[in-house]
Amino acid sequence: MTNTSSLKKSNLLRIVQTIKALGPVSKPEIAVSTGLTGASVHNLVKELESKGLVKEIGLSSSSGGRKASLYTFNSSSFYLIGFTATLNTMTAAVYDLDYNTLYQNDVDFNLPANSVESGMTTVVEEVRKAVEHAAVMPGTLLGIGVSFPGLVDYEKGVVIRLTNAPRWKNVPVRDVLERELGQPTVVDKDTNAALLHIRQSRTQAAPVNAVFLSISHGIGAGLYLNGGIFRSNHGLAGEIGHLSVDCEGKLCNCDNRGCLELYISNRALYEKAKEMLPSLDREMNYADNCIETIAAAMEKDGVSPMTMFTAASDRLARCIGDTIRMYDPDEVIIECAWLRRYEEIYRQLCESVFDNNNLIDRSAVTISLNTVENIWVKGAAALVYDKQFSNYTSELMGFSSEAGEA
Repeated sequence: MTNTSSLKKSNLLRIVQTIKALGPVSKPEIAVSTGLTGASVHNLVKELESKGLVKEIGLSSSSGGRKASLYTFNSSSFYLIGFTATLNTMTAAVYDLDYNTLYQNDVDFNLPANSVESGMTTVVEEVRKAVEHAAVMPGTLLGIGVSFPGLVDYEKGVVIRLTNAPRWKNVPVRDVLERELGQPTVVDKDTNAALLHIRQSRTQAAPVNAVFLSISHGIGAGLYLNGGIFRSNHGLAGEIGHLSVDCEGKLCNCDNRGCLELYISNRALYEKAKEMLPSLDREMNYADNCIETIAAAMEKDGVSPMTMFTAASDRLARCIGDTIRMYDPDEVIIECAWLRRYEEIYRQLCESVFDNNNLIDRSAVTISLNTVENIWVKGAAALVYDKQFSNYTSELMGFSSEAGEA
């Protein structure tokens, strides 16, 4: 993306977010809120209005001067489809531009146990059902966003490798979906997608640099650095679950030893819980609700899960400290079921990060828990929203490439 195109994308998003947050709002008010010049706001709002993204709804009250036109965001002007896969479920959903849900469907699917052919057949079927159930007007569906928990080549739309589903290697997901469904498709790592959605949904200026940490079936991170998602050349950015914390530890699916994932992922905690509570359901999967079930079963049998979660929290705190020193973010957002369940462990984790890292300024970085429901499938849809404001898909909405003044 050129600097001019990148600036225009940034300015368009600032205006859209301002109108969504403050609307009905006038152009002068948008200029004050965004810091853009009046001329830039006029031109960009006019362009957004021509595409149906914002609409004029009347005039402001006047204290004697000329009344200004008021604008509001038209969330039903276009629609997005999101599709996400975990190790045991697939979810497809249709959203308007405010992420109101028109349709959502979840299906059980064991990604590691099934073939890629079977998996892709299910992906196509579920996305096709979403398209059909949405029943949106022709030309209003912007595209399909797809996220997977592993290495993805964003530019090519290829799943490079899913460490915990080893059959999935070099799968051309984008090409298959575009061929079968005829809709533009964007594919990315799930943590990148989740972080994009969180930033899009902010009504105030978001921090420049942010890290999204996912503690679930595996461990991964999304990185937003210097104005955009950092994807790296080979899809490896954010694979913190495969940092070794014990060089003599167990062998991981990635062929490394002692990976962090082997100690604090859902599966690792499930295995630890079985040692502490032999009666635990051996057929349980590793979804987030598995952690809720494990904790409830242990508490019911008088076995405190706090020791197990505290030990995991200690390792996670060291990982967060390393991540902050490595990327120097303004914000760390954590998606973790057991930290949400045990607020005291979350508070202890935050204190540990700062108390044990003299290089980290407590006032310079915030550590918070994700609060967005259905973050994974909304994140997938956010990939489409994000790409529509970039120069290389401008033909879909018809935006010009001139940025306007900052």
